[in-house]
Amino acid sequence: MIMSSVILRIKPRSEKRQDILTILRSLEGPLTARQNCLACELHEVEEDNGSILYLEQWNSREAMYAHIKSDLFLKILLVMEMAVEEPKISIGETDGDQGMQLIHKLRGCD
Repeated sequence: MIMSSVILRIKPRSEKRQDILTILRSLEGPLTARQNCLACELHEVEEDNGSILYLEQWNSREAMYAHIKSDLFLKILLVMEMAVEEPKISIGETDGDQGMQLIHKLRGCD
């Protein structure tokens, strides 16, 4: 199965940290309730100067694109403006079915 994902790593301004966490947490419920959303996760990465890692996984490119065009995605854009440095965002596709096959191949475990 091909999955599409949005991965955002952001270093928030200290005075905006709680606002960012509140905004991103407010997305979890509405997104995971959507039929095509496979995951919506938020992680705090203390060992990376307090970075915040936000992840969405969608069951299709079309579902992810529709989300990016939606009003909910405006919240992610707002959060990106609250960063102390340019946020890192990755949008792409992975083949979830090939994950373990690739691991076995690379580790020589035919």
